[in-house]
Amino acid sequence: MENVVRMRKNHIVAINTPQNGEYSFKNGSSLINFFLPSAPVALLTQSLKLNFKLRVNKPSSTFQNPVLVNNNANKGGTEYNLTMDERVGVGSIIDTITWSSGNTQQTLENIRGYGRLLSTTNPYHNSQYKMDGMVQGGNSVCSSRSKISANLVNTEIFCSIDLKCGLLEGVRDGIILMGNNGVNGLNLLIQLQNDQMTFLSKNSGTSLPETDAVDAFYSINSVNLSYNTLEFTPEVTEELQKPSKGEMSYASYSYIYSVINSADDQQVLNLGGKNTLSIFTSSLPTSHLNNIKHNSFSTGNLKNATNGVYDQDAILKRVSFVRNGELSPYNNFIEVTESSTNNTPRPVIIDSAKQALDVSNSTETLISPATENNLLTRTNIDGNEVFSMNVAVSTETQSNPCVAYGVNFDNIGGVGRNFSGNNTYGLRLQSSLSGNAPNSLTSFVRSRNTLIYDNSSISVVS
Repeated sequence: MENVVRMRKNHIVAINTPQNGEYSFKNGSSLINFFLPSAPVALLTQSLKLNFKLRVNKPSSTFQNPVLVNNNANKGGTEYNLTMDERVGVGSIIDTITWSSGNTQQTLENIRGYGRLLSTTNPYHNSQYKMDGMVQGGNSVCSSRSKISANLVNTEIFCSIDLKCGLLEGVRDGIILMGNNGVNGLNLLIQLQNDQMTFLSKNSGTSLPETDAVDAFYSINSVNLSYNTLEFTPEVTEELQKPSKGEMSYASYSYIYSVINSADDQQVLNLGGKNTLSIFTSSLPTSHLNNIKHNSFSTGNLKNATNGVYDQDAILKRVSFVRNGELSPYNNFIEVTESSTNNTPRPVIIDSAKQALDVSNSTETLISPATENNLLTRTNIDGNEVFSMNVAVSTETQSNPCVAYGVNFDNIGGVGRNFSGNNTYGLRLQSSLSGNAPNSLTSFVRSRNTLIYDNSSISVVS
């Protein structure tokens, strides 16, 4: 970029830091508020990271005298099992992220169900090697295997995570002008997730939660936000300080929750935007949400239940994407009965979801025949384990599919489809659901918005 004279590294703390510096949902400090000040500089969006130290605490733990978990008895002594979803990692402690203009408080993006967003995007965007390497280097609880992730939280652990936000991903040249002819500063509000949603507890000896696991909790301390900004020549800086007119195009994610409980169900959703780029949906049994006995971030197949216990995959038969009552953008339904019955991959479903997540031609993804038909992640032609880095530690079976029903409405121009007003989106799922096993659907819509600034006044057109 022309007229840049230097790049500055910035570290800021929250404007609502608790007295002991520790945030915790259980202990009442569940909101973290950062203010990125207005200045004639450009924010490099890909440089922004949330940094903190994480503790996964047993109920008796205090800030001064932490008592941490002992997953897999890795520290010796008695096991105490309390884990996070290995693909979401520390992102599971975040419930909602809200970005707003620093001056006008105009909301730019609000993402609810943040951990559920990561439960789909992380495995689709990262291969097994990236999950255990580059991703784990920042999101220190992330891993392709649950046992590795569990061992990592047995001690206080430092994390430095990217924030999955359309505002940071979908701006031109990866910069946001922070002055009077831009967003005029930014507010970042992070709402932490409740502990029951965050954790899964299942002792290896009993396969039951620890007796006091419902009182266990996470906490974070030494919290700060780091980011880089570009500074310009005096002439450009002077211009950036003057209020002016302009606009900025960016993307945003929004969250929709619904429930399916019939063998032939069409969810009709009002997406509300004129420039809708894509949507993707994942499912889990409704009773598994906010339930420490189950993984609240699982993304498996639709499930049937026996006497209230979800114990069997429902057979998925057909998937249809609909706009205003007509099949769109595909003019046919996707038939998957045979693949679902034989427990083999459903390539059309996978490919459509990869298009929705903009990884259609990428090899850097965890999604493969091995994860999507309940085989071991690392297998040979006979379906047996390939190897273990430590012969004393089995690589173990981990059938953990990432099923998503996604569609890209505009993978050429990047403009999107109009779903404002009376224009509706429909997802029709035909399956063998029994009617007494409600499954929750979590959908994320990616849209393109335009921020218009005019003499320090800001508005958003979506």
